[in-house]
Parts: sequence; C-alpha cells; structure tokens
Amino acid sequence: MRLLHRTILPALLALVTACGGGDALARGVTVDTLPGGIPRTMSAAPIDSGRWSLVLGREIQPPEGTEGELFNPAGLAIADDGHLLVVEQNPAQVKVYSPTGEHLRTIGRNGEGPGEYRAAFIALRGDTMLVQDPRNSRVSTVNWRTGELVTTRRSACCHWAPIGIDVHGQAWLRTIFSAPDSGYRYVQGYLRVGLLDGPMDTLWAYERRDLPETPYWQLREGGVVRMSTVIPFQPRAHFAVDPAGVLVTGWSGEYQLRTTRTGRDTVALFGRRWQAEPVSAGERQRIYDEAIRGWVSRGAAGGDEAALRRAFDSALIPALRPAYDHVQVDDAGRRWLLRSDADTSRTRFDLFDAEGRWLDIVEVDPALWTRNIYTGIAWGRREVAVSAEGDDGRPIVRIFTVRRR
Repeated sequence: MRLLHRTILPALLALVTACGGGDALARGVTVDTLPGGIPRTMSAAPIDSGRWSLVLGREIQPPEGTEGELFNPAGLAIADDGHLLVVEQNPAQVKVYSPTGEHLRTIGRNGEGPGEYRAAFIALRGDTMLVQDPRNSRVSTVNWRTGELVTTRRSACCHWAPIGIDVHGQAWLRTIFSAPDSGYRYVQGYLRVGLLDGPMDTLWAYERRDLPETPYWQLREGGVVRMSTVIPFQPRAHFAVDPAGVLVTGWSGEYQLRTTRTGRDTVALFGRRWQAEPVSAGERQRIYDEAIRGWVSRGAAGGDEAALRRAFDSALIPALRPAYDHVQVDDAGRRWLLRSDADTSRTRFDLFDAEGRWLDIVEVDPALWTRNIYTGIAWGRREVAVSAEGDDGRPIVRIFTVRRR
C-alpha cells in the first residue's frame, strides 16, 4: 500500500459523518473519501464512551486429579453457546467443557496418526473444529460435539500462531512460505483452507514499502544468529483475521490501520487521534533488566547474563511508546487494540466497531487478564476466554462477557 495519508488533503473529495450531519462531527468521527473511493474513518474521541465493558462471567478450573484438569492451556476457542475448547500441549490434545465448566470429552492425543497431533491451533465454526498442526504439517476438521474426525489434509508447517475462520468457511493459517515480492519489509502469508474440502490458496498481506525497518535483539555465535527477539516498545507490523473475510493490518508506529481483501488492496482505513507518549529512562532500564533476567532463566546464552547484555543493546529500546501493542478481532467484527500504557495497574483496550469507529476505552483488572500477547485468548461474538494463573498457581480459564449498557 502506498503512503495514502500524504495525499489526503489535496485529494479530499468528501467530508461525511459516520451517523450523518454535524452530530457525528461533534462526536468526533470524520470519514474522508480517498482516491479510489477508499473510506478513511478517523476518531478524535470515543463515540460510545463508558458504555462497553468486559465482565467476568465464570472461571473454569477443574479439580486436581480429574480427567478435565488443566495443565498447560496453549490455545482456546469458545462456541456461541458458551462451550469452551482448550488446547493442551505436551501432550497435545483438545479438552471440551460445557458452559458450566464440566469436562465433556478429550479429543485427540499426541502422535502422528489419524486424529493425533504434535501441536494444535484451533478455530470453530458451528459444530466444526479446525485443527492446524504445524509439526505434522496438516490440518484436520473434527465434530467437536462428538469427537469424530471428519477430514485430514496436508497444510503448512512451522508457524506457531492462532488461526481464524471467516464467514465463507475458509480457515486462515499463517505460513512461513517465501513471499513472491521481496520489496516489502513487512509481509505475512496465509494459507487459506476450506473447512471440509475445496482448493487451498495462499494470500500475502503486505504493509507499505516506506515503513522503517524494525530492529531485533539478536544473539550470535560464530557469526550465526542463535536467537532473535522483539525489542520492547519497537513499532512493528500487526495482522489479524476479520471473520468478514478480510484482514486488519497496521504498523504500530502510527494509529492508522487498514482492511484488505487481497493483501495488497485497501478496502478501508481507520484509526484515532494519537500522540506518542514518552517512555522514561527508568522504565526502559526496568524493562531491559526484566528481559535479560527472563532470557537467563530460560537458559539463553547458556545462562550467561553478561553475554546477553553485550548482545542486547539497551539503547535500541525507544523513548516513545507505540500506538498499540496488539490487534485482535472478535466474531462480531469488533477490533480490540491493546493499548501501550505506562500504568500497569490496568489493562486497557481501544474498541472499534466493524466500520472503524472508535467506540470506547475498555479496562480490565490486570490481576484477571495478563498483558502477555502470547497467552491463549479466544474472542467470540459475545464472550472472550483468557487463560491465566489462578491464586493457587494452577492454570485457569476466565470467561468474560462483552457488555454494552
């Protein structure tokens, strides 16, 4: 995508409102029509402020020693009727729970045979569960209400990321295939697979060519990169599957995102008024020290802290926060952008509707909801499930209701 915002002023064709007339302007939503008829929705303030919330509805934590006990929840999916599916790793299997938390069945087991998994990433559509197994390079469909294996097909390997299913019955699986156009810094490939049959295809989503390169911390041994990790607060590209059959993409160095059908086109742009907030020197040092301690505890560089400090340059941590830390889309098409906040006493989301209007800022108690973006989260139409650690140190899944009052 070319840098459209440089052409907005001379190319402004119309100034309309999300709800018509001057009322929406007063509420802070502006829609510009860009060349090619692309709508750009920008918000100065939330238009539904204080009305949206995530309310803890129930917790699922079966007793120790029972068949349904949670050990290592690595992925989640939530059905429209409240059933919860939890992916366990080591060994890989999927556990099914009723809306009240009763363990109903376990689907699959560790292995390479039919109905077995080495790893599992799941998504639901009706009674059908799709399981992407990157270790076995295959995708399976299962009736999760009965546990019956329906189909198994070859897919893509090696990309460890959540998957999505759109309204057309296509599953979107992230891939590590080489992109056909190497002129872009930020590219994400998706293998698109029908739930039961039909052809597969690969879609490549590209971010603009003019974006700056994101540096990474790298640990090298003998000139070979042994590990690479994201640097805190560095802006980066984000890609999220929208159930409407499009992608939401953005670069967090600015607060303007787009939706795309083909990966190259722009269906719409949206965002909000934003000014980067500073990161204090003390916070940068604290985050750096925490990162080093974390990698030492995981055995990076053989646990040699001095070697990691030499390899990971603290000066690469930016002095300004990114616009957001993560992007996710729920089954109703609402976009949830995790805010980058210095205040760790709360977790906050910017909530946008499917048209790109900024609805509200939604706060959650961080004691109930971790900010770790790699934690298992499943966004349904009315509920969202989050894996966490309970007060007793055991795994727990909390289910929140998306509520508008």
